[in-house]
This record gives sequence, structure tokens and C-alpha cells, in this order.
Amino acid sequence: MNHNKIIIWIALLSVATIGGVTLWRTLSVKKAESTKYKMPPKIVECIVVEKSDISRKKTFSGVLKSSDSISLVSENHGRIEKINCKQGDFVKKGQMLFQMDSMKAMAELQEAKANLKVFKIDYDRKKNLHRKKALALSELEKSEGAFLQACGRLKKAQADYTSTIITAPFDGQIGLFSLSIGTHVSPNQELARLISFRPLVVEFQVPESERNYIKEGQNIDVLSELLDELPVSATITAINPYSDPTTHTVQVKGTLSQESSKLRDGAFAHVTMTLGEARDCIVVPQEAIIREGDFDYAYKLSDGRANKVEVSIGYHDGSRVQIESGLEPGTTLIIDPVEELFDGMQVKPVSEPTDTFAKSSANQRQGG
Repeated sequence: MNHNKIIIWIALLSVATIGGVTLWRTLSVKKAESTKYKMPPKIVECIVVEKSDISRKKTFSGVLKSSDSISLVSENHGRIEKINCKQGDFVKKGQMLFQMDSMKAMAELQEAKANLKVFKIDYDRKKNLHRKKALALSELEKSEGAFLQACGRLKKAQADYTSTIITAPFDGQIGLFSLSIGTHVSPNQELARLISFRPLVVEFQVPESERNYIKEGQNIDVLSELLDELPVSATITAINPYSDPTTHTVQVKGTLSQESSKLRDGAFAHVTMTLGEARDCIVVPQEAIIREGDFDYAYKLSDGRANKVEVSIGYHDGSRVQIESGLEPGTTLIIDPVEELFDGMQVKPVSEPTDTFAKSSANQRQGG
């Protein structure tokens, strides 16, 4: 009997000991967990969503071209007698560039002048005689015909002589050429190329679906890789009346309003133009939007957490984007750093959210 009681007491004591140890361990774990390091909220920059105006802008690839570009050629067979320019020279309109061998043309011109003088004297003398009724009309007409033929031969001789002198038809720059004095050239053989850069034009294509949004006189911005400056302004001066059946694009030409010695014929350029606008709509910074697959998202600030919402995008202007749905005016929007956030993440604004972005947009709209 006493032996059984001892066993029972020992069992009860063991259970109590194990229970105490378990309770102690549980409390110890909870205490340790309560003292673990907690991740602080992510510091974010926010704005208050407001309404504004925005223009839809697009950028197209284009090519710079000279407004005038011609091939300088010789009209006749001949030998180059004089070269009055160097490769790459800037020349003025009317400046003599190449002189062909002109001895034969000069001789013919002098002969034509002498013949004309003889025929004019004869014609004047016979007019006098006819006036005095001392010469038949037929003889006068014959002399007049010879005189007019002599005038024609003189004009031809003058043209032949003039064709031996190649002059610049406009201000421009001479291209590369491989000619020297004494070189024999053939008719219509290119001697050099003359290019004018005043003004330069830009040619580009836009999708035919955008044709109704462009018009002559519209302002565009042109940025070339040759420039480390701001874009150069230009004006649309011509639009092809038909679309390319293969690419379904429309050819457009714009004239640059500024000159730059850095810009060159054939250089690649980016053309940015406005293709419509939206007024009194929700506009947010482009960097506030993240793209995942085929959908766009933004993060709202709500109760100290980042809430991910799907948004529908409208117009872009390069730095801002129109929100057609998903955000409402007055919403606190996280704009940086959205790439490091996830839905439900604890966040803390770096400062009190403001509507600075919207005010800035309004000032741009008013020209401020």
C-alpha cells in the first residue's frame, strides 16, 4: 500500500516537473520572439493625386537632309583649266568653282562678235537705202535675216563660253572630289557635289493612323546624336498626300528653325511631336507606374502600408502619364521607390505628401 503511494507521488512529481519545464520553455520562446528585431517601415516619397492637362507625345526616327543638294557637272568634253575651291570649302552663290579649257569657246565667241558687227553694219546700211527707196524690200529682208542669224550665233557662242565656267548656284559646302588641273571630263560627269545647310530639313514617317493628328505649320522638336544640346525646334512644311502601301506610313518633312555647324546632311535624328491632348484629367509622374506583363500598377499609401492597384494608362508626354482609371483625386500616391515595394508592405512617407507635382503641371500649362 505504501509502495503504491510512493509510485503515485513520484509520477505526479514527474508530470509537474515536465509541465513546469514546458511552460518555462514556452514563455522563454515568446519572450525571445517579442525581443526579435523588427524591420522598420520603408521610407517612400509621396504626392497627392490631382487633376491637370497633358499632351500625347510620340517620338519618331528621322534623317536630316540639306534643303538643296546638286551635282556640279560639265556640259561639254574638256580639260579642267582651273580649280577655285577645295574639298569641304564653304562657297557663296555665283562663286567660280571650276574653269574648263575655254580657248576654243573664246575664239568662237570673238568670231561671232566680229561677224555680228559686219552683218549689223550691212543691215543698217540697207535700211538707209530702203528708206530712200534705193533698195528693194527683198534685199532688206535678206540682210535682216543674216543679221538675226548672226545674233543667234553670238548667243550660242556666249552660252558655250559660259558653260566652261562652273559657278555655285547657291551658298553651300563643296563635297569631296578627286580632280586636278588637266583632268579630262565628259559631258554630265559629276565634278563635285554642292550641299546647302540653310536651312536643314528633317524627313520622317508617321503611322497612317496618326495622319489626322498632324498638319503643316505644326511645331516639332528635333534631337540629333550629333548635338549635346537641347532639341532644335522645327516646323512641318510638307506631308505626303498618300501612304506607303508596304509600311502603311506617311512621309513628313519639317524645316529646322535654327542653324548648327554640328548638324550634317544624312545624320540620324529623333523627332518628337504632339498628337492630341487631354484636359482636366488625373496626371502622375511616369516613375510612379510599374509594368508587369500586360498590366500597369501603382502603389497607394493607406494606413501606413503600400497598397498595389491596377491602373489604366492614357496619354504620355515623356515625363508624365494620364491615369484613365484606378486612381482618384486626393489619393496619396507613392512615387519612389516603387520597384522595391510589395503589396501590404509597411511604409513611411519621407515628408508630408503634397500636391507639388500637380501645381507644377498647372504652371507648365499656364506658361509659368
